[in-house]
Amino acid sequence: MQLTRLAILTALAWMLTCLPAGAFLPDQQEFMEEVRTSYSGLRNYALRAEFSRNETARLWRSDERWRQEWVMGDRLMAAAVGAGDRLYASWPAASSFPLPLTAPWRMADPMETLTRFGVDADTRSFAFLRDRPCLVLGRSGEGRAWIDTERKVVMRLVRQAPSGERLTLDYKDFKRSQVNWFPQAGKATHAVPGGEDEVIEFSLQWRGANMGLRPELFSPDALRSRLAGVATPSEQPAPLDALRSWFLLAR
Repeated sequence: MQLTRLAILTALAWMLTCLPAGAFLPDQQEFMEEVRTSYSGLRNYALRAEFSRNETARLWRSDERWRQEWVMGDRLMAAAVGAGDRLYASWPAASSFPLPLTAPWRMADPMETLTRFGVDADTRSFAFLRDRPCLVLGRSGEGRAWIDTERKVVMRLVRQAPSGERLTLDYKDFKRSQVNWFPQAGKATHAVPGGEDEVIEFSLQWRGANMGLRPELFSPDALRSRLAGVATPSEQPAPLDALRSWFLLAR
């Protein structure tokens, strides 16, 4: 009797071990549609990303359109407008500009956006990140995304190059406002094989959501006109310089 019971328990354990991981994971298409619709009511927002050394990035976003202004103290050091991963205008003029830091957090089309970030959404697993249950998309050693299965928000994005160079973007300290969960802080970590990690930490100060943002705020002509003739700064904020080489760029 004892041997029979042991055999049954062993068989059950073997069956559970052999079940495909997908048996415990949400349907991919349904889950990603829930992620998309969870923020469909968030038409626009404004925030400030604050770094050390009195450096700040002001950000406005309306649907896919965005505007960034980087300042040191009270002085404007750089500005740009674009939509999605397209850069429409920047000051000082440049061929590329880092995407807004919140680009992976609020995605109009999660599947398309994550694919653009190098994440294979067909590869899925489950894990906890800072005590939150997450669906992990992507393969180890490649692009990956951790999405909170309950709040439907991206908590971590990893972009990795074939060389092993890796950027990890973490969102932390989420607070709920109405139906949306807003991160209050974040960290960007740049790692190169054989080198020391470079880390940029920032706080996020939310200025408002679903506001009446003026269309000219996102106009490339308005940006060029406003800053025409303004002396080009001799330096750039350190976080902006770093993100130019680390993060996905708008072009």
